[in-house]
Amino acid sequence: MRWFDGLKPNSIDSFKQLTQAFGSRFITCSRAPRPLDSLLSLSIREGETLKAYSDRYWEMYNEIEGNFDDVAISTFKSGLPVEHGLRKSLTGKPVTSLRQLMDRIDKYKSVEEDQQLGKVNVVFRDPVYHVLEKIKNELFFKLPNKMAGDPMKHQNLYCQYHQEPGHTTENRRNLRNHLDQLV
Repeated sequence: MRWFDGLKPNSIDSFKQLTQAFGSRFITCSRAPRPLDSLLSLSIREGETLKAYSDRYWEMYNEIEGNFDDVAISTFKSGLPVEHGLRKSLTGKPVTSLRQLMDRIDKYKSVEEDQQLGKVNVVFRDPVYHVLEKIKNELFFKLPNKMAGDPMKHQNLYCQYHQEPGHTTENRRNLRNHLDQLV
């Protein structure tokens, strides 16, 4: 309030001038936005994990002003080696939104983490929710506890594994782990 009270009478004629005066007085550590072409120079480094590359990429993307979703999708893919499984997946079945790209990245990061831990990944021919339907009444199958949080947040989604609304069955890591153990 001392700064505001110290302004000379009639020195500010508009809200824009007020915000400029305030900004010049109090904002000391603002960074200039990065240019769009900074995404073009990003690529996964030798020995770098997909998680590390993804974190680095999204940090850079968030420093760019504007909406460049289509550029982000293509530059993320081009930053991966040609032989990388995620790049092959994005080439064979292209994504059309950042949300789809992030979901695909998460799936491949999960596989990468499991491989680093020495786990074996089981690939099912059918979607996980179909497998669940086939085995949910078997003695060896155990249903999980209810999830914490607000299941009414996404009422249009339903998880057959948790038997509650709020999310889908397909991306449940606990279910995949349980099925891997059963296999």
